[in-house]
Amino acid sequence: MLSEVFRSLESGQFIGGGVLIYPERWSLGIASSLMVLLPLLIWHRVSAGMFWCFKSDFDSIGGFDESIICVEDLDFGKRLKKLG
Repeated sequence: MLSEVFRSLESGQFIGGGVLIYPERWSLGIASSLMVLLPLLIWHRVSAGMFWCFKSDFDSIGGFDESIICVEDLDFGKRLKKLG
């Protein structure tokens, strides 16, 4: 996966992206969280798993907004997508 991330960044076509997380185990809490978040992820067309980008782009959008209690990764993904 990291090799693919490196190739994507080096291609010049992408400034960043995301990779969905597939849990090694499932529980009612994990499944419930996914069901709540999935519509948001589909609507905004961003992932909420591992993000990758250049540090300069991370810094230019201000990184993760630590004042957001929940779905700060969705906020980050939307701002990164808007940038590039």
